[in-house]
Amino acid sequence: MTASSNRPPGRGPSRIAAARARAKSAKTALVLSALLAFFGAILVERGSATSQAGRATPASDLRSLDDSDGFDSGGIASSQGPPVTSTGTS
Repeated sequence: MTASSNRPPGRGPSRIAAARARAKSAKTALVLSALLAFFGAILVERGSATSQAGRATPASDLRSLDDSDGFDSGGIASSQGPPVTSTGTS
């Protein structure tokens, strides 16, 4: 004998079946909201990337602003020997 056969006839679904139906609809709503948030974030990022691309400075303009290649004198420190290390013993 099952639990559903103990309920009176004509009373509709059991409380467990109703709870399962509510849980299923809640899970569906949660998945749909997560998908909407995910794709909304993608659209926002695409929009900001597209608007920034319109304001980009051409590479030829950048070269005219700074002709240095980062290796000017003093750009990279020369080696001055191995680092001084000490141990915890005396």
